[in-house]
Amino acid sequence: MVWGDRVYLAQPEEFSASVVCHSRIDGRQLWRRDVSRIETSSSRSPSARLTSPSRCDATPVMDGKRLVVLMGSLVWCLDPEGRELWQRELTNRDPAGAPPASPVLWNGLCLVVLRDPARLEALDLSTGETRWALPLEKATAFGPMAGADELLMAGIGGFRAVHAASGKVAWTFDDVPASIRIEPTFLPGLALVPGTVQGFTALNLPRKGRPTIRWTNSAVGRVAGPGVALGGRVFVLNDAGEVVCLERRDGRIVGRRALPGAGAVSGNRIAPIVADGLLYLPDGSGAVTVLMARPSLDLVAVSTVGEPLSAAPAAAHGDLILRTESALWCLREGALPAD
Repeated sequence: MVWGDRVYLAQPEEFSASVVCHSRIDGRQLWRRDVSRIETSSSRSPSARLTSPSRCDATPVMDGKRLVVLMGSLVWCLDPEGRELWQRELTNRDPAGAPPASPVLWNGLCLVVLRDPARLEALDLSTGETRWALPLEKATAFGPMAGADELLMAGIGGFRAVHAASGKVAWTFDDVPASIRIEPTFLPGLALVPGTVQGFTALNLPRKGRPTIRWTNSAVGRVAGPGVALGGRVFVLNDAGEVVCLERRDGRIVGRRALPGAGAVSGNRIAPIVADGLLYLPDGSGAVTVLMARPSLDLVAVSTVGEPLSAAPAAAHGDLILRTESALWCLREGALPAD
């Protein structure tokens, strides 16, 4: 996670885990906090809860004053300099069962999706105390989208709005059962909801009340990740390793391109990002394909860092930040190669 001139990482260790802060400018480590050194009232040591690297898969989140990290059953809140503000251990009996959703910070709340029992739990961002919990049919791999007064959540129970103050469901739209592994793509007044099998359903989101269906498109194929928008178009990657460009107003496909090596690595694809008019499409092998973010999807470059990527890239202030299994990389136009 990049915030200003800093990069924050959750780092698995052999028997514990750490939160590490690096300078975005030159990569220097600014501070590091080890979970295994935290005092806890629990009878189980934190290190015993954090032996699986997958428990550090959730991306840290920040609001400028507080940095929140979900590590298995532990929610840890630090200030920007790494000083602990609070910690909570929550009931989460299968934290390593699937990639976890990253927390969501909104209006003084820290919202976390937990797997067993499946629920959305709202913590007070100042204290870590639970404000409310919403049971889910099955845990999703993503958190809610914060609206003006409500939280929007998709899942096998349909698309629903939740009152942020109480956690009570305001309405449910169950005409569109949604994927629990791929989050919707939220655009102004519109949500593109990946289906449980393939394609998107586009929902109009009024200021109040239940949504309506604007269009559906199953020709996209099985969606591999959330889409990214630029102007009036949306770009999405499917499980066949194709990039598809759609018009957001009607769902019409206006461009399609198979990525290099699609058949071999499509299962390892990581969600794309868009920056400066370019699409960056990484895969787990360490390659990044760069396309023009327009219907022609012109190929700009294919490059590799030589080792598997372990997270989605981040673009900030003209830099592209990549994280591999053993290193943190910063790609910057005009920069000289590091020694």
